[in-house]
Amino acid sequence: MNSDYRYKFSILLVACFSVIGTAQSYEYNDVASDVGINHTYFLNNSGGGSSFHDFDMDGKDDITLATGEGELIHFYRNTGNDFERVDLGIDNVAQAKSVIWVDYDNDGDKDFYVAEFDGYNKLYNNDGQMNFSDETINSGLPIDSVRSFGAIWGDYNRDGHLDLYYTARNSGVSATGHMNRLFKNNGDGTFVEKTYYSSADDTGRLPFCAAFFDYNKDNWPDIYIANDRNKRNTLLKNNTGKYEDVSEACNANLEIDAMNVAIADIDNNGLQDIYVTNTAAGSALLTCSTDSNEFIFEEEAGERGVGFYGIGWGANFLDANNDGWQDLYVSGMLIGSDVISSELYINDKSGLFDVETDGFVGDTVRSFTNAIGDWNNDGVADIIVNNSELFKSQLWSSSGGEKNWIKIGLQGVISNRDAIGTTVELFYENEYQFHYTHCGIGFMGQNSSNLLVGLGDISQIDSIKLLWPTGHIDIITDIPTNQKITIIEGQSTDGNINVDPLILTSNNNIEQASGFSIYPNPAYDQISIEGFEKDITWKTYDINGIEIDNGRSLSINIEQYKTGIYILSVKNEVGKTQTKLFQKL
Repeated sequence: MNSDYRYKFSILLVACFSVIGTAQSYEYNDVASDVGINHTYFLNNSGGGSSFHDFDMDGKDDITLATGEGELIHFYRNTGNDFERVDLGIDNVAQAKSVIWVDYDNDGDKDFYVAEFDGYNKLYNNDGQMNFSDETINSGLPIDSVRSFGAIWGDYNRDGHLDLYYTARNSGVSATGHMNRLFKNNGDGTFVEKTYYSSADDTGRLPFCAAFFDYNKDNWPDIYIANDRNKRNTLLKNNTGKYEDVSEACNANLEIDAMNVAIADIDNNGLQDIYVTNTAAGSALLTCSTDSNEFIFEEEAGERGVGFYGIGWGANFLDANNDGWQDLYVSGMLIGSDVISSELYINDKSGLFDVETDGFVGDTVRSFTNAIGDWNNDGVADIIVNNSELFKSQLWSSSGGEKNWIKIGLQGVISNRDAIGTTVELFYENEYQFHYTHCGIGFMGQNSSNLLVGLGDISQIDSIKLLWPTGHIDIITDIPTNQKITIIEGQSTDGNINVDPLILTSNNNIEQASGFSIYPNPAYDQISIEGFEKDITWKTYDINGIEIDNGRSLSINIEQYKTGIYILSVKNEVGKTQTKLFQKL
C-alpha cells in the first residue's frame, strides 16, 4: 500500500432538527503528504507519541511526532497553509515516547518534555525566543534509564505550578521495579520527588499511560492509570495532595491489557467517563454516575457501541460533527481492510455510539497514537496519527460543515498559566456541556491547548462557567459562536481572584490577590497601586505573558499601552508575588 496516497472517506451524519431532518456530509482527507508532513516511526516498540499543540504560540496548531532511536524528533510548524519541518535545536535521538509541550515555569512560552524508552526523560527550557536548553539535571529531575511511555502534567497540589507524573517500567514484564513517579514543581525551575510521600507510585503493576482528571468534582486532580497484562488499572483519589487507591471502591479496577486513558463526558451529565483500549477481547468504557456523593463507574463499552474488538492503542474523544456531543476515534495496530484497524464512533446524542465506517478509507495501517487539533482554524477537529514501520503518519483533515463551534483558549493568573485542570461548563438553550483541560491524554498524546467545542445550530452561548485550579469561578455571558476567545482567570471579577482556603493552608507560597487594588480600572493613561505604604516592584504583561514594563513605584503610566487586558504582578515587602488584571481603554 502506498501510504503517500491521499485517502478519502465520507461520513453521512443525520442532524435532527425541530421539524425536519436534513443530512449533512463531512469529509476527512489524509493530507499529510500534501501539507509537508513526511514521518514514520521506526522500531515497533508500541509506537511513538503525537502532539497537536501550538509550540510557537502564533495561534496555529503545530505538530510534533516522536521518532525511533537514532532520529531527531520531528517538529512541524504550521504556516497557515501547510507545515514546514523546523530544527529547534533539540538534539534528542533516543527512542521517544510522549512528546509534551508545557509552560512549567509560567513564563508565557512553551517548554518541551520527552519521555524515552531505555533512556532518561528530558526537560528542555524555552528562553522565549525558541532557543532550548536541556535542564533535566539542573531541574533536579532524575536521569535514570527507564522504559517510560506516558508523561502527563497537572497541578496536583494546586499551588499554581504544573507538576510532572510519568509511568516507568523496567526491562521485563515482572512486577519488580515497575512504578509511576510524581515530581512537585517548586516554582523556581526545580522539582522534588513526591512519589512515595503522596502515595502516587502504584508499584507492582505494568503501566502504559495515565491521565489527570477530577472524577469526584472536588477540584483536586485525581489520576487514572492504564496497566498492561491484566495487572489491574488504578484510580488514585487526590486528598488535598496525597493519593488514595479507590479503584475497587469506585469499581474502576479493570483487569485487561490496558493501553490508553481517554477522558470525556459522553452523555453531557457533568461527570467524566473513561475509555481504555485493549486487545481483541474488547476495549472498556467506564461511565461515571453518582449517588449521595459516591462516584461509581460501570463498564459499558459493548452496550454503548465502542467495544472496538481490534488491538487498540491510542484513543481520543472529539466532536467530529460539531453537534455538541463527544465522539471517539481509536487507533489500532492491525494491518489490512479485512480486520478492525481504526474506527470513528459517532455519538447519537445520548451517549450511545455508531460506527460510521469500518475505519477511514486507507486508515488500515499500523497505528499507535493520535492527537486532536484544528490545523486550518476552520473550527472542526482534525486528527494527527503517528504510524509505525513501513507506513507514513497521517493527518486527517476535516472539510468542515455547517454546524457552529467555539474555540476557547485559557490563561491562568494565580492558577498555572496553561490553565491545566480547569473545568469548563457551557450553557445554551437548555443544553449543557462539561470539559476538563489536560496536558497529556490518550496514549502518549497531547491535544491542542485550545478547547474546541461543537455547538450544533446554536448561534450564541448563554454562559460559560470556568472553575480554575485555584477554586476561583469566572462566568462569561452572551458569547457569539464561530470564533476563538481567550479567557483569563479573574476576567469576570475585575481581576480579583478568590483562592480556595484549602490551598492556602497547604501551600504557603500562594497569596490571594486581595492585599492591593488597582485604581482606576479600566484606565486611559495611569493606574495607581493601592494597599501599600511604600513603593514596590512591579511588572506588567500582555495576555500572552510577554513582559511589557517594569518599575518600582505605586503608579504606572500606561498611556503608551495598546488597548486591551494586561496582567500586573507586584512583589510585596516579604517577597511574595500578587497578581491582578487591569484594562487599558
